[in-house]
Amino acid sequence: MTLFIDLPTDGFADELAFWLAATGTRLSAFRGDNNQFATLLPQSGDAFLRVQRLDRDGPRVHLDLHVADVEGAAQLAEDLGAHLTFHKDGLSIMQSPAGLEFCFVRPGEFHLLPEARDLGGGFARVDQLCLDVAARHYERECDFWSQLTQWPLRSARRPEFSYLERPATQPARVLLQRRDDDEPRSWCHLDFSCRDVAAEVTRHQALGAQEIGRFESWTAMHSPMGLPYCLTRWRD
Repeated sequence: MTLFIDLPTDGFADELAFWLAATGTRLSAFRGDNNQFATLLPQSGDAFLRVQRLDRDGPRVHLDLHVADVEGAAQLAEDLGAHLTFHKDGLSIMQSPAGLEFCFVRPGEFHLLPEARDLGGGFARVDQLCLDVAARHYERECDFWSQLTQWPLRSARRPEFSYLERPATQPARVLLQRRDDDEPRSWCHLDFSCRDVAAEVTRHQALGAQEIGRFESWTAMHSPMGLPYCLTRWRD
């Protein structure tokens, strides 16, 4: 799996600079028909964070699943309730039952996540993708992702969370969060695992992020462009 940060053209350079600093990565060369894709390269381990420049309003995050048979995986996802929105050789763009966009692509990186690094505010790393799902879709979405990936669904400590038990070769965990029914849509966000959450909050604020809420074991943030993400307690 790889995690994509999709950014609009307006403000792209400044937002990209924030994510490079926040993750302690360096930028690959751009690629794609319009030089719209690049990879955030870690100091060690396989890269699993990527960025895409899009002509659209607002930033977002989406998941790519690397599979040997893109067409077969897309058919399975449709059988489980997803919708195919675009296909070409080696790429299928899908929407989950709750409307979360994700992609099937051909095999890519699959090794262990990079080591945690002291980025100036304590050891931290991106190690989780959270699917924020409207309550009315939550049970179906949990079932969909567990069946699609064949990763067991586990209950978390708090009742509004479940997670997929990831294989050891996957770089990030998939967490599902049940949102209020009045949420107009479902979305995805990244989570950093932090040795010292308070120190990371300070570091991220110095980079231009804003704190939007503190909870028992995590702090909710907005990037300079307004992309939600969280700084959470350390997960081994």
